[in-house]
Amino acid sequence: MQTNQTTVVHFVADGEVKEFPFNFRIFEAGDVDVYLDETLTDSGYNVTINENDGGKVVFSEPPLNGTRITIIRNLDIKRTSDFQEGGAFRAKVINYELDYQVATLEQLDERINRSITCPPYVQEGITMQLPMPSSGKALVWNQEATALTNSLTDIDNAYTTVTTAQAEAKNSETNAKNSELNAKQSELIAVDSAKKLKNAVFGNIGDINYTIRTDAPNGGAWCDGAEYTQAMFPDIYQMLVNNKIASTDFTTFDDCVSTNGSCGLFALDTATSSFKVPLLKDVYIKTSDVPSSFGKGDAYAQSGENNLDFVSYRAYVILYMTAEEASVAQAQEFMTALGGKANVGLDNITAEAKDLVAGLCMPSDQYIDLDLQARGTEYIAPDNGYYFLYMSATSNGQYVGLFNIKNSGGGTADENINYGVLSSDFAGINPMVMLPVKKGDIVMVWYNAPTKKIFRFIYAEGSKE
Repeated sequence: MQTNQTTVVHFVADGEVKEFPFNFRIFEAGDVDVYLDETLTDSGYNVTINENDGGKVVFSEPPLNGTRITIIRNLDIKRTSDFQEGGAFRAKVINYELDYQVATLEQLDERINRSITCPPYVQEGITMQLPMPSSGKALVWNQEATALTNSLTDIDNAYTTVTTAQAEAKNSETNAKNSELNAKQSELIAVDSAKKLKNAVFGNIGDINYTIRTDAPNGGAWCDGAEYTQAMFPDIYQMLVNNKIASTDFTTFDDCVSTNGSCGLFALDTATSSFKVPLLKDVYIKTSDVPSSFGKGDAYAQSGENNLDFVSYRAYVILYMTAEEASVAQAQEFMTALGGKANVGLDNITAEAKDLVAGLCMPSDQYIDLDLQARGTEYIAPDNGYYFLYMSATSNGQYVGLFNIKNSGGGTADENINYGVLSSDFAGINPMVMLPVKKGDIVMVWYNAPTKKIFRFIYAEGSKE
């Protein structure tokens, strides 16, 4: 007897399985349609039918991993037998006919479930019949909400019109902001132009000169192989591109420097719109041979300060012919290049800066008093700084100690010590220790002095809030 059955099954292929079963009844192998994703296929597989109900689709090759497989019953709607008046009426034949008709009804029911329908409580007079297709129009309900009709507006064109209008409005807003920015920029340019110092350096753009000065002349940069961009110095960059100044590529430049320690050519990289200035070593000349145009007085002062007979003669290249006042020029041009060199070491900072850096690791005036626990207690440093322990001694052989250990727990004190400080003395001369630590270090206290005085953590100057 045919019972109510589903008429479609779905699978997702894993790239290995070939067989996919279904549990609804079919009467012939051609009674099922097979879809791979959205494509109906009629080859590459066989259909086998079970003796009772259902069967399976067996592919010759496993479908690709991730493919959605749909197996759906698709019977021809027809009668399978013709009963004659007074003829034989066999149960097998009538059951087959009834099963087939029920299967087609199940098939129709599945299709209806995939169609657009109204709920059963919809009011009378509502129709779901679709109007004739009209290009670009949407389906909408009429004014009475009784039938579907084509929209009056071309939806695609309407969307394009709206988005175009929005884009134009956005462009107008952007243009207004750009105009405002351009006005401000013009104002700044005018102010900067007024501040220009017409200090022409000696020579032309691209020339290499030497000086005993400790700072590069206006418009010049040291021949130290530094890299600059087109945006920073557009004039000399364009001269390099036009071969008005001899240059090589970055790789050849670096190879030359690696081999000889210097390179007298510019390096040009148009892909990154950047260039390198030549790298030339300092020249040392006798103080008496310094040209008067460079100021012998300065040279003698330089040599006399250190009792030297020679002075440093340093090469620089002219990058532009006028210099803005120092604050603007450094901010807009040189600071970008110097940014790559700053903080590399302490050899290029002032003595005051070195004092400041050195002072950051010294004890500050900020500290926290700690509760001294039993000997062997461990403490975790809250920041970079110092542990300080001071106690009074009442007899000989009393001591205090602080040990910076590797970890908490496990092993003996000797095994865990990184470094330690220990102090002991006679009665009346009180022992104290002070131990530098990094944030997170584990410190162990060790003492036998009877009376505690001070136990605190002192923050390093650089860690002070």
